[in-house]
Amino acid sequence: ATADARAQARLLADVWGTSIGVAFGSAATPSVPDAVSANRDHPHVRVAVAALLLGEGHFHDKLTRSGAEIVTAPLGASPQIVEQILTRFDEE
Repeated sequence: ATADARAQARLLADVWGTSIGVAFGSAATPSVPDAVSANRDHPHVRVAVAALLLGEGHFHDKLTRSGAEIVTAPLGASPQIVEQILTRFDEE
C-alpha cells in the first residue's frame, strides 16, 4: 500500500508540476500530522490532504484534525470505486 501511495503521488506531481508529499493515517510513516507540521516551515504553502479512504470515521477524523487547510472527502461509493470492487470480486 505504501508503494501504491508513492506511485499515486508521483502521478499527481507530474500532472500538477510540483512535488507531492506522501503521509499515512495508520501504521506507516510519516504520519499525516507530522507531514503537515513539516510543511508549515515553508512560507506561502497551503497544505492539502487527499483522503484516499472509502468512508468517514476514525481515520478521516484523524485527517481532519491534522491541521491541513484542505482535507478531501472520502471516496465513498463513487461509480468508479463500485466498478473496481465488482471487477475484483468477479476475478476471485
